Amino acid sequence: MDFKDKELRLADHAVSSEINEEIIVLNIDSGRYIEIKGSGVFIWRIIEKGKISYTELSIHINEEFGEINSDIKNDLDLFLGQMYDAGLLEFN
Repeated sequence: MDFKDKELRLADHAVSSEINEEIIVLNIDSGRYIEIKGSGVFIWRIIEKGKISYTELSIHINEEFGEINSDIKNDLDLFLGQMYDAGLLEFN
């Protein structure tokens, strides 16, 4: 999925809780959950604040971790894809 020019937001049926530097995100409709660790926690915290564009999210990541290279972009796209597939994120 191409996330450029998309706005990201949490799905209405996604709830999360932070436990020992991890975030557990639950899709309350399906019962499916995902554990988020490492830089994914940083990304999830930003998305939790409200709608954000892919470009804005990339800027936050760049400010926190340095310039985004192709490996980081691929990891970000993979992360967002997994969250979308689990029904935890929606895109406009």
